[in-house]
Amino acid sequence: MKRGSVSWRQSHVTDDPLPLRILELRAQIGELSSTIRQLQLSGLDDAAPRLLISRKRAELEDLTHRTNQRPRGRPTLWPMKP
Repeated sequence: MKRGSVSWRQSHVTDDPLPLRILELRAQIGELSSTIRQLQLSGLDDAAPRLLISRKRAELEDLTHRTNQRPRGRPTLWPMKP
């Protein structure tokens, strides 16, 4: 890559952290689900991971709701004429 050119990562990464956080939460929830299954199969207590997964799911729901409520595209500077 030439000096001064923008890398693929820099050109495709946005300043918006919400989509990345949503992906991270989904991955964490998947890992916690697996951990809970393993604990259940072993006959061990799974209360702490269940509490944590419920908190992660609530956070994910909040983030997805906030993401869906945001306006799409570029904001317009002038009001649209009817």
